[in-house]
Amino acid sequence: MDKPTSPSFLPLALVLVLLALVVGGAIFLFGEGALPQEIEAKLAVEAERARALEAVELAQAAERAERESRASVAESSAAPIQTEEAATENDPEPSGVLVRLDVDACPWLDRTWFGTVLWKGAGLEATEHEIADSAFLLPSEPRALEEFLSIECAGLLAVAYELASAEDAPAIAHDGAAPRVPDLVLRARVDRGALLVWADGVPFAERTEVSVAFGGSMAPPSRATYSFGRDYGLAEARSSLVLPLELPRAAVEKSVWVGAPGKEWRSFPVAPNASQVEVRLASAASVRVRHDGPTEPTSYVVTTTYPSGDTQRVPITNDEPVVVSELAAASTRIWIEQREDEPLSRIERRQLAAGEEALVDLRAESALDGRGGVRITLSADRKTLGLARDELEVRISRRTSPESEFPWEHYAMFEPELVAGETFVREILGLDPALHRIEVDPFGAGAVVEVEAGVVKDVEIPLDTLGFVEFVLPEGVAGSGGYVSLSTTEEAFEDRRHVSFNFEDAARSGASPVARGTYTASVRFFGSDDAPELASEPFVVETGETTTVELVPRRTAKLRVTAVDADTGEPVALDLDFWVGVRIDDVETGEPVRGMTSFAGSGDTYTGTESELPWTEGAVRLVPPESPFFDFEPLEPFFLSEDTEVMLRARAK
Repeated sequence: MDKPTSPSFLPLALVLVLLALVVGGAIFLFGEGALPQEIEAKLAVEAERARALEAVELAQAAERAERESRASVAESSAAPIQTEEAATENDPEPSGVLVRLDVDACPWLDRTWFGTVLWKGAGLEATEHEIADSAFLLPSEPRALEEFLSIECAGLLAVAYELASAEDAPAIAHDGAAPRVPDLVLRARVDRGALLVWADGVPFAERTEVSVAFGGSMAPPSRATYSFGRDYGLAEARSSLVLPLELPRAAVEKSVWVGAPGKEWRSFPVAPNASQVEVRLASAASVRVRHDGPTEPTSYVVTTTYPSGDTQRVPITNDEPVVVSELAAASTRIWIEQREDEPLSRIERRQLAAGEEALVDLRAESALDGRGGVRITLSADRKTLGLARDELEVRISRRTSPESEFPWEHYAMFEPELVAGETFVREILGLDPALHRIEVDPFGAGAVVEVEAGVVKDVEIPLDTLGFVEFVLPEGVAGSGGYVSLSTTEEAFEDRRHVSFNFEDAARSGASPVARGTYTASVRFFGSDDAPELASEPFVVETGETTTVELVPRRTAKLRVTAVDADTGEPVALDLDFWVGVRIDDVETGEPVRGMTSFAGSGDTYTGTESELPWTEGAVRLVPPESPFFDFEPLEPFFLSEDTEVMLRARAK
């Protein structure tokens, strides 16, 4: 039997490439998009990180340009002091005073690191100098410790306590230059930061030894497991620590990750001026997986948690059940994989609770034990296959709840190998008894089927019933890098299907093939800040006919949501799963109002969101999900505007 393709996450480099192609459209959709619904929020976070990195790079480029300009002016006016940046490539060695920086041992500081020194010599302006190979160059000799305004080492702040001559010091090949004996030695220690303590109310029995990772955008991988796709911004953890624990002082806000046996990793934001960070952990879940093997080094039990995307792989070494521990209380997929992206079993979906020890049976004999399946038949003519351009993909989603943030939960996807004039058949077993939707991209064709226990149902999807859509832009709008989303209108909001494609591809081809039906369109141009978001009235696509769709600017509203302590008004940090679960509902219709959302915070801890939403004249209601740590005061309905701000007032449980 053919197996479904596992829903693995791409490495960061590929994710960023995909973002450049699809974030402008897939994430802004008012609902779901062409990507699996559960990872839309994750992509929104990665998009925000990519934009932040771009902003940092632009700021650094501007700063370098300013320094070079100042150096040029100083050189032309025969200034007596030459900055480090003004040295030319023809110099035999960089001029200036070479200072070696010795930082006292600190467990949070890597052995190899880079940093910056902000120095203000007597009668000079403050200038920043890069630390490389544990040394930096100054244009003139420093006289006092007070001249060193700040020292940053790998994002941590250090304090200088001694400036001495470098007698008998070894030569340093600073920043690729010829080896040279330093002129001075500056000794410093990492500054003391916030105190990590247990929060009031944590039982004494739960105040165990912890593991702590300072910095990094994601949690450290679970012990004895291999974690795929989580090496971006990963911080190394120190184990067997006891709270209270003093942290180093960081130059900017960072996340501190805390874990303990039987608890899931949780991150807490630490501001540079924070004095104390309170820790409260939730019990972790685990799964015990029965399997058919094979017992090879390349075989794994794989778990993926949604919406965070954390993926763990535990090797299968014998016939005994495999245990995967330290899982978050969240929606989790479990399957068996040989090598990467070679699934050997069905994909089991579980909603894990805090502290739960779930038993999962992935043996072949249990495939229809209380479950059902579908037998999918596809057919297409030569013209349709040509229009698909080798991009055919079948996605299977399970109906959850109309009130859910993701009412259709992605189960699996595969790429069918169709031949013109022939039928393609594939069986997918192990589906829960529930409504399932089968969609064929890039056309939006599909079907909905009720899966029954012990039954394999036939589903036929002909692909030769396509119509075509061409778009007309408003006068004066010439955006680039646009992305189109078509949404069906016949179904209830939560059951609508979506078709997404690149606007420039559509413009070049003149018309885009789409399955027949009634749609609305929205277009966002992510290559131009001046191009507005566009939308259309409902239109009908008939088989073999071309429909012309006029696009008009869409009016949008902005909404900022923050969480604050109900008593102190201080920001309250919550994890990504919480913020993804926050709903905005139209009071009159009860339908969710969805748009493009970014998250404010660091690591996996966030203090709020900012959303761009479709304009609505009626009142809306903000509905937060349950939190294991906080209760929230009820919120009254409110009206959206061009700039709306709402505060969630939280009280610790």
